[in-house]
Amino acid sequence: MSKLVQVAIVGCLLTAASSVGAQVVGPPSEPPPAALPPESTPMPPPVEPSTAVILVAPIEAAPSATVQSAPPGAPAGSEPAELKNPEEVQQASGEPEQDEDGSWSDVITIGGYAEAYYSHNFAKPENKVTNNRWLDERHNSITLQTVVLSAAAKKGPVSANLVLMFGPTADRWYFEGAQIPPGETNATLTPGQYSNETWKNIQSAYVGYDIPVGNGLLVQAGMMPTQIGYEGAAVKDNWNFSRSNLFNYLPFFHLGLRATYPLSDSVSVTGAVYNGTNQPVDPNGGKAVSLQSSFLKEKWMVNVLYLGGNDREAGNAMGKPWRNTFDLVAQYDVLSRLSLALNFDAGFEKGDLGTDSWVAAALYARVKATEWLYFAARGDGIREEVAVRDGTSSPIFFGGGDHVLSGTFTAELRPMEGISFRLEYRHDDSDGAYPLYFKKGLDAMGNQNVSKAQNTLTLGVTGWF
Repeated sequence: MSKLVQVAIVGCLLTAASSVGAQVVGPPSEPPPAALPPESTPMPPPVEPSTAVILVAPIEAAPSATVQSAPPGAPAGSEPAELKNPEEVQQASGEPEQDEDGSWSDVITIGGYAEAYYSHNFAKPENKVTNNRWLDERHNSITLQTVVLSAAAKKGPVSANLVLMFGPTADRWYFEGAQIPPGETNATLTPGQYSNETWKNIQSAYVGYDIPVGNGLLVQAGMMPTQIGYEGAAVKDNWNFSRSNLFNYLPFFHLGLRATYPLSDSVSVTGAVYNGTNQPVDPNGGKAVSLQSSFLKEKWMVNVLYLGGNDREAGNAMGKPWRNTFDLVAQYDVLSRLSLALNFDAGFEKGDLGTDSWVAAALYARVKATEWLYFAARGDGIREEVAVRDGTSSPIFFGGGDHVLSGTFTAELRPMEGISFRLEYRHDDSDGAYPLYFKKGLDAMGNQNVSKAQNTLTLGVTGWF
């Protein structure tokens, strides 16, 4: 990209960021009237948002590795095999390259991206909300969804990453950090209380240190993107424009400490301790632990991850159950122009009301038709079993229904590096006894009519530098 184009894109992004505050995007998504707020996953005030499953260990954790990986934003399926690397998927930019003499040509690397779209919901909801689609939820509105600016720095063994976000995505990213008593505002917060406004513009902020032990041990601390799941926060790193149900309901981020050690050029292991799932502040004094193994070589990428901890707030009807989440992510480049991927999750927690459990899966396929034209398809869904005792239940995801299913088809045009246009059709389906979606008209009480299914057509664009 020429310097002139870079300067132009930077100027556009900064102008967009300064005007986001004035954008009118309409009311946020509302769950149907009977919905109960989810406990630990991003949903509309009332589901980082990142958001339970796995990601490849950071490339910076393996200084001896020789495995080739794609640059941030590069489409999968070209030569060499461009496997999705979690650190690249979750961050807006990489790290500066080190000179042979140990100095740095550029200590800080600046990056960023912007995402906008127009979507038509064929059910034509009166409130203009495409429900259960937290990051592309506006019907019949041209929406600037997010503007992100990032900075990555590395000097010797020390590294730092900061990613700032602005727009509707920032309002969706955090919700469990809020500890505001009913009726209070930010102006009346007392010590120990926080609101979503405290964190909303920070997508991630963490530091790292490479300890010269064996093959090199990378220790990182701070607000980090989750290593659960196949999809990333940035549309440019995904095959579809909209995010899957797995992305929406599983973790976006974690705040804590993690360490990654490469066992070989292809295999690494990661261990972590966090406040919990999507929780910048620990809600109950407990901690979550995570163990992960990652494999990346030639045409294959495989990640296996376990996340466990107590994510229930104090006083919840389930008590203090230990929540177990198991995540599997795999990608295989069948041909230079055809790639397949799988994301599978399962979990359970046994509490005072019984055992809540869930299973989730997403299948992906992407075809590179030409150097600038791609086609992608995705099928995904989540099924939840909720324990009930004496008429009391405490669901994690849906607040009543037992499943959501979605099918998505995307055509992508990349006329040049740094910009992507996507036309996408999507069908969503929910439990008929507990419909999640909105449709045209109001009931006798003036409430939004609901439906078990919805269909949308979306034109989206994203640009990055």
